[in-house]
Amino acid sequence: MFTVKKITHKENFRAIRDQWNTLLNGSKSNNISLTWEWMYTWWEVFNEGRELCILTVWNEEELIAIAPLLKRRIWHYKVIPFWRLEFLASGENMEDEVCSDYLDFIIKSGMESEAMRVLADYLMHQIRGEWDEMVLADIAEDSENLRHLEELLKERDLQWEVVDRISCFYIKLPETWDEYLESLSSGMRYKIRRGRRELTKQSAQYRIAKDRDELEKALEILIKLHQDRWTDKGKPGVFSSQKFMTFHRRLMPLSFQNDWLKLHSLLLRGESIAAHYNFRYNHKIYFYQSGMSLTDNKHIRPGILLHSYCIEEAIDAGLAEYDFLKGDSDYKRALSTDSRAIVIVRVSRNCIKERRYRAIKRGISYLGKVRMNSGNGS
Repeated sequence: MFTVKKITHKENFRAIRDQWNTLLNGSKSNNISLTWEWMYTWWEVFNEGRELCILTVWNEEELIAIAPLLKRRIWHYKVIPFWRLEFLASGENMEDEVCSDYLDFIIKSGMESEAMRVLADYLMHQIRGEWDEMVLADIAEDSENLRHLEELLKERDLQWEVVDRISCFYIKLPETWDEYLESLSSGMRYKIRRGRRELTKQSAQYRIAKDRDELEKALEILIKLHQDRWTDKGKPGVFSSQKFMTFHRRLMPLSFQNDWLKLHSLLLRGESIAAHYNFRYNHKIYFYQSGMSLTDNKHIRPGILLHSYCIEEAIDAGLAEYDFLKGDSDYKRALSTDSRAIVIVRVSRNCIKERRYRAIKRGISYLGKVRMNSGNGS
């Protein structure tokens, strides 16, 4: 009834654009990081040393599932070669990392169980010899697809390990701005109200880029504010990465023409004091990146105040969520009403290479404990 086709060439990846997004819109995993535009742009920038291994499941002529995977050679502890399957848009070097949250399999709603079984069978029988481990990064802990895959692979005696768990804070948007303010601590309510009064006194402006020229200007402001703030702290800032910059310069026009991209800025006395890079997609706002400068007025906290305007705008538009994405920061906790977790999962077979890998890992862990105890005088 179902057939699986593996995409290994960029041309075939490009050709599936419309079907990809149609399927995504009808799936439970629909989010900005899984759009064809995000995935294809990432592949254009980060394909070096990687091979496409996108698995598509078809019910006759209908595309019902996509496993957006790639394959690459890695060396554990520099001595054990592994072929690894990963999600597209994951596994970059830390300095280039795009941070694609909520990666997942893309499956027609209601067909998750059947499609995951087909994919598991294909992984274990048709391409079993092509991979040694599978690392699924930044997938929602409560993903239905992940639950099905865990059950199916454990049935086949594969080892399943959650290697990391990261919180994503978000706001479940209420019907009114006042209702949202009441959900915050009294201290945060005071900061927002007092800060807004100070901005009003000084005729501050809140702006959104509305055309290509404004988009380019807003991007340059965002980059400058972000880089200046981080270099002042002695750190490089994300826009210092050429690959990171290339990815976003290619993605932004695609996102803008789809009305997904939202670049917001806050101006005080004609100067930009904060800028936010957001996506509006599937009735949600995804806060992606920011830049800001300090002011001489202690009541004006540019980042928090710009968030407040963006959140109010999202409430007025009737959106469902304002998602801060991964990362545990004080301001995210203070402004959020809920949190969810994303995880990194590693799947492996009980083979000779895997046993060697685990033996070295245990040995390194043991030596680390010995050194720690020696340092404590034990």
